[in-house]
Amino acid sequence: PCQYQIWYRGKARGAFWYNPVFKVQTLDGKEVWRRSDYRCKRGDAPGTFYFSFMDNGVTSLEYWRIVDAADDMSWSLYYYAGAAKVAGQAYIGAVLATADGLWPGAEHLERIEKSLWEGCGVKLWEMCEVDNCDCGGAPLDPYHAPVMMPSLLDSTDTVLT
Repeated sequence: PCQYQIWYRGKARGAFWYNPVFKVQTLDGKEVWRRSDYRCKRGDAPGTFYFSFMDNGVTSLEYWRIVDAADDMSWSLYYYAGAAKVAGQAYIGAVLATADGLWPGAEHLERIEKSLWEGCGVKLWEMCEVDNCDCGGAPLDPYHAPVMMPSLLDSTDTVLT
């Protein structure tokens, strides 16, 4: 499936936004883009976060944590657990993130598989590989104006406010 994970800082201290963008196939066979808008806040423990979003009037809350990452930061693994209490739904999952969207090399798979199971309760075969090779037309503009960290800007960049 086509899927993008867009993360960016918010205006409030310690706040940030997460906008997953993904293509789905409807029951009548059409492909359409869907996206969500999550408000994110850091948890009390380092590497933990709380996400919330509203979908058709139902609020979902998610707990996220960093499970593992390569020493060179070429990949990182995240666990999430969420619930839409009003709808009676609860779920868990994992996101394996890389800069280019490709799976890490075979030399990393043993560690990833161990971290997936021990840190997320997810087996490697349950993961779905994203393929963005034929994903034109994705709505990738952020819902909110991103706030850049001053250390990431050079003299020619503009700060959005």
